[in-house]
Amino acid sequence: MRIQRIKIENFRQWQSLDLDLGDERSDVTIVVGSNGAGKTNLLNSIIWCLYGREDYYSRDMDACPLVSQASLDSADEGALLVCSVTVELGFANGGWAEITRAQEFVKSGKTAQRHQAELKVLTRKSADKGCVSEANPEHWIERTVPARLEPYFLFDGERLDNFFKNAEAQKVEDAVLQIAQIDLLRRLIDHLEKVSSKLYSKAARAGGGGDAEIQASRLDDTRARLEKKIEEIAQYRAAISTHDDVVRMLESKVGDIAAVAQDVRKRQELQSQFNQIGASVEESWAELHKWSGKSAPGILAFEALQGLRSTIDAARAERRLPPPVAPDILEELLGKFECVCGNPLTKGSDGRKRIEELLAEYEHIGQLGDVLLSLEPGMRAVLAGTSASPQTAESIMKRIDDWETRAQNVGQELEVLNGRLAGNEDSQVQQIEQELRRARTELERARLELAKAEIRAEEFRETISEIEKDLGRLKSQDAKLAGLIKEAQFAKRCLAVARGTYDELTTEVRMKVAKSLDENFRSMIWTKDLVESVTINENYGVSVTNSRGFEILPVLSAGQRECLALAFSLALSEVSGYEFPMVIDTPMGRLNRDVQTFVAQVFAETTKAADGHGPHQLMMLMTDTEYTKDVARVFATRNPTVFKINFDSKQTVSTLEGVR
Repeated sequence: MRIQRIKIENFRQWQSLDLDLGDERSDVTIVVGSNGAGKTNLLNSIIWCLYGREDYYSRDMDACPLVSQASLDSADEGALLVCSVTVELGFANGGWAEITRAQEFVKSGKTAQRHQAELKVLTRKSADKGCVSEANPEHWIERTVPARLEPYFLFDGERLDNFFKNAEAQKVEDAVLQIAQIDLLRRLIDHLEKVSSKLYSKAARAGGGGDAEIQASRLDDTRARLEKKIEEIAQYRAAISTHDDVVRMLESKVGDIAAVAQDVRKRQELQSQFNQIGASVEESWAELHKWSGKSAPGILAFEALQGLRSTIDAARAERRLPPPVAPDILEELLGKFECVCGNPLTKGSDGRKRIEELLAEYEHIGQLGDVLLSLEPGMRAVLAGTSASPQTAESIMKRIDDWETRAQNVGQELEVLNGRLAGNEDSQVQQIEQELRRARTELERARLELAKAEIRAEEFRETISEIEKDLGRLKSQDAKLAGLIKEAQFAKRCLAVARGTYDELTTEVRMKVAKSLDENFRSMIWTKDLVESVTINENYGVSVTNSRGFEILPVLSAGQRECLALAFSLALSEVSGYEFPMVIDTPMGRLNRDVQTFVAQVFAETTKAADGHGPHQLMMLMTDTEYTKDVARVFATRNPTVFKINFDSKQTVSTLEGVR
């Protein structure tokens, strides 16, 4: 099977595209374009056409209509717009199919409202036959290109590492069994379980007798409980698939959501610090301005005040200043003839003579001395404050410098985070993180309930087996009863054969996938000595061990896990029985140049024609940093068809240009 043509009308930025891939000379197509040019939406267009959904998109697309924005902008109010994608498939037997999915939109303001949707499938069994319109297109798609294959053949390379991030055995088991269609045999086993159990119950009732009737009732009751539990298991598996899809979708919106959310919280913390530092800087400058206003007069008059202090000191030394006692107090003492200490101030006494001398000095010094004396306290206070000014100013300025240095450092950290979080709104990231946390919680809860239900179902099966053994021992001369027992025993033997076949096939397929996984991964890995082997055990647990026998899967880098997932997809293609085209978006985005060359060699070699099978069609959607000269040289052996995406950012329209 190969994709022969992809036609797009008004899907995202692909306003009009007719990509012819029918050239038999090459089974490798390489589309080169920068990030945001439309590579992922080219992949999405194929997935949407086949399955009616988009698996890989940015969070910005949530609010955008499916229809081309350029077409929407140019349309009149109320105009009908049609978004459609057609995928033509060619089959090895000469058959052909055309799948077209269309969605109508009606322009309403700046948005588009969904209207009618349509899915058509035209088929032709061979070149000499006419075309037929399939009555049930969904059924045809599921039968021909099953949805279970999509995650392993149409995928985003940058998110491949998520598959093995937690080494989930259930994912690996589901992938292996579904891809090899062994899950169909599992359904046959379930059916044979019901048939054999019903035959034993029928035989017991036909045989009559109280004990046999009781056993038949027990068997019917246990079988009913088992069937109910099987339904629960199916519901839990469906819930796990749904929750897993939600987790994958949410993770795809911002990549590593945990890291992004941590960056968002760090940015919020730094922004708070930055704001606080800014407030402290403003407060310090305000303090400096206040201090400057208060100290400026003293600073400006500093020399004059120092001269006044020298004048006062000199006047005091020359006894040209009044004594430190008020004249009116001295006159009051003389009038009372008594000192403040209680001694008498009689005429002619020494104490009275001293006070009279002081009064004489006041009279001699005059008004200038009084003025100088009154200015002295204020002058000394201002001089004391002015002398401390350099230390005060230096302290405030140092504080300002410290705050501004911290502001600069925090600002630089913010700038780095803002660049890393470009386009990520804090509230949106937090909402996605909460939704992802809930989805993961629901996923784990469903897995736990599934495990409990499977254990209970196995208990019911054991009970049924014991009852059937007891009923199988029924002896009767009645030919009808004997025939019923033989039928039940035959069904039981068929069930045992089916189970044995199932076990053999699952073991064979698991080992084949494991062998291919080991070979492909070790040929891809750039640190050859790091990995000794890759295995998948009977419980479908993937293990990667080093030369010392230690498990290293949990510590593999993102690039190494991506290689492991790529190798797993290639291994699945070998056992699927389908030659379904492999379309990979950004397959080597996280790998360095040397590893890119290794991975390219694996893809180029693994998808070649071999063992009677034709080549496996491969479409690589790559950036310029992926499609290097070395990678191009590797793929040159497959004679690839190369296209370049031209993106008009003003019109938001992508077009393809053939390069080779």
